[in-house]
Amino acid sequence: MALSTKAGTYPFVMRAATGQAEADTQFTMEVTGQAKLILTGQGERLSAQAYAAEETPIEILITNTGSAAARNLKLSATQPSGWKVAFVPESLDLLAPGANQTVTANVTPSARAIAGDYMVGVSASGDGISANADFRTTVRTSTMWGIVGVLVIAAALIVLVLAVVRYGRR
Repeated sequence: MALSTKAGTYPFVMRAATGQAEADTQFTMEVTGQAKLILTGQGERLSAQAYAAEETPIEILITNTGSAAARNLKLSATQPSGWKVAFVPESLDLLAPGANQTVTANVTPSARAIAGDYMVGVSASGDGISANADFRTTVRTSTMWGIVGVLVIAAALIVLVLAVVRYGRR
């Protein structure tokens, strides 16, 4: 069940009564609220594509769905060995309730990364609050080696055909 009371100061009166006596007391209630963060990618996608050894920007949307501001948010990542992840900006001083902020994670897979899927964990934490999301990053490698392989096979076939034509079938 979600409560929608906004943060603030609320006065109220408490009354106690019996058959012959009655008393009133004034109270003030302070509702502080709580921030709640959600991390997603653009279009709510949690996936990206990158090339080995090339920096790829990934847009991350940080949304505060809580009733209080999120303060002093620091961004961090858990990445595979040899990878680099840098955030722009690295931190957020304030994220108001209902607001969102786009942050760019510049992800650089290792030069030795094999083509496939990897997980990059992204965290935002601040004063008493944190949120995490795992981004599936598909690493692609250069097609140059595939082209070189096809050329080597083609050259071998040409040499074989020329040898058969020149020397015949003996």
